[in-house]
Amino acid sequence: MTTAPSISSEELVDALNKGIISAIQTCGKSLPSSAIPIAKSSPFQCEWSEYCSTTTTHCSPVVEDLRQYFPPLKGNQVGSDGRPLLYAACLGLLLSDRAKMDGIHTPLSTYLSIALFLLDELHVNPNQPTLTQGACLRPPLHLLARSCHPSAVHALLTKRANPYLKDKEGWTALMACWDNASNDRLETLQLLLKGCDDENNDGATNVNDTNYCGYTALHYACEGLNYQLIQCLLEDGGADATLRTVWGQSCIGIIRSQSHKSQEDALKCETMVMSHLEKTGRMESIRSFLEEEKKAMVVMDLVDEVLIPASRRPESDSSSGNVDAQDRRIVVALIQYLGVDPDVLCHSKLFEQWPHDHANLYEHIHQRVMDLLPLAWLRVYRSSPTTDERDIIACTNYDLRANATSSTDGVRHIDPSKIMSQSFRLFRERGHYAKQLELLHDLIAIPLQRTFIRNTK
Repeated sequence: MTTAPSISSEELVDALNKGIISAIQTCGKSLPSSAIPIAKSSPFQCEWSEYCSTTTTHCSPVVEDLRQYFPPLKGNQVGSDGRPLLYAACLGLLLSDRAKMDGIHTPLSTYLSIALFLLDELHVNPNQPTLTQGACLRPPLHLLARSCHPSAVHALLTKRANPYLKDKEGWTALMACWDNASNDRLETLQLLLKGCDDENNDGATNVNDTNYCGYTALHYACEGLNYQLIQCLLEDGGADATLRTVWGQSCIGIIRSQSHKSQEDALKCETMVMSHLEKTGRMESIRSFLEEEKKAMVVMDLVDEVLIPASRRPESDSSSGNVDAQDRRIVVALIQYLGVDPDVLCHSKLFEQWPHDHANLYEHIHQRVMDLLPLAWLRVYRSSPTTDERDIIACTNYDLRANATSSTDGVRHIDPSKIMSQSFRLFRERGHYAKQLELLHDLIAIPLQRTFIRNTK
């Protein structure tokens, strides 16, 4: 076996990290040393063809290939980019093709042999984070949780990996389970929840930990409409379903916002969370908020799915700048949404009693629209709003997600003052009102006024 030229320890760790990732992805066919250059133009290539054809159940050639570099290297050394060896191994498993998991030599078996060598023989810290710029001091277990390989997670937990260790953005391993389509998500989550009770694990353990944008593991499970994960977090983990994100969204609100993906899954998840709230006696503390949050979401759906499409000029209409036609399209769409026959717009005396009500049509539509709006949107705030009012106004202001988020040294954080400043608008010198009212003024109030004025002349 050809020996590699003399290189610095950082360069050697860089090469071994690259080689470890490749070895795991190729199920051990490529060795870590294959990434170590012996010349500027040609990397050293070594494939254990005899290993690939054997029926042994361990990856000793890969481990033996690594062992030759320790010492002088130490297991906790990092490369020039700050990445430790164990983290590289976890990254290799995350990047591997799950279709290769069937068989004797798999990415998982290769990972386990490398990881156990590092943990047992070199005594690396199972929680050693990566120092890579922008990776937020992420510990290895986060990658395994995201890859959803239960046996890999279990192996690291038994070596004192902390399942609730946060990175600099507040992420925990529990928050990563939902971000994978694998059928092993539930088992991975259960292992992480059980891991916090293991006497081998220490440190703070809290299923309700939040990251930089106020999301808990339960919020992410709700966003993924994953019934099993939601049920496990609530019933086995004791997660709090009343918590809200920095943006003001509740678990129920998040589920409703994802219903476009699958109405059936969304309804199933919502029913389960609502039932849990009732069963645990927490519903009364959040019922009023959920009702107002639902109103806010319904109005924004009206805007996005009915009014804005109606405001656009049809492709078949070659005219330009026809405000009258645009107003009529919006008003017709609105009153159809409210269950009013749009033919009433042809009546000549719109401000007299009309057949469908004991009020004039304009007053009827105005009252129907006002009934749709959450109370928090109807106030002028001379002082700070309550937390509930602030959340009702912020929860459907989706521009906030980008505008209130900033990054320092690759670590994202939320500026609360930006949430307030971008959720409210100055009302003359009398106070502030919800930003959404500007949009409703342009899409409802103005088209209604102009249409009714034209029809009564």
